[in-house]
Amino acid sequence: MFAVLGDIEFELITYWDGFEATFGVDYAEHARIEGKPGLQFVGDKLDEIQISLVFHQHYCVPDVELARLRTAMKAHQALALVFGNGDYRGWFVITDVTATSEQTDSTGNVLAVNATASLREYIGDPKNPLQPPAIRTQVPGVGAVSGAVPSPSGVAQYVRDGVNYAKQAQSVLQTTISAVRVAQKMRITQPLR
Repeated sequence: MFAVLGDIEFELITYWDGFEATFGVDYAEHARIEGKPGLQFVGDKLDEIQISLVFHQHYCVPDVELARLRTAMKAHQALALVFGNGDYRGWFVITDVTATSEQTDSTGNVLAVNATASLREYIGDPKNPLQPPAIRTQVPGVGAVSGAVPSPSGVAQYVRDGVNYAKQAQSVLQTTISAVRVAQKMRITQPLR
């Protein structure tokens, strides 16, 4: 896992294509008679992050992944952004999702999508700030069960493999149907003698 935004898990080899962060501060400008205005520090700006993502049918269902981002955005909830190395970046809301279909099949199914998710830092109530997500590492009795249950990324890999096999089967079926149609057309235009 490369990073987690709320419950949306990003895998480096499958999704993440770029990361751009903007940080800044605000200054108030005070006009002065017969002189240049003065600046006064006001405070920090909210951090903004743009995540570039690539969704391809070989490892996911692009429409499903876009729907997950859209659902998270429409929930209007702050989501914790945590990288796989444990680096906690803070709480963010999704402000925009832009998607560009790069490839489709002949029937309009989306095969590849480039997407950009725009995140804006969420502070909440300064008197009661949001806490980083807690991770308990010492849960009693987990050692006996953890070996029998696949990790979340392992489950995700099983799902991706299953989707890939289904898509391969669909491709073989479409190729077979096309071959049968060509054979039928040839039989009609050039009947056997």
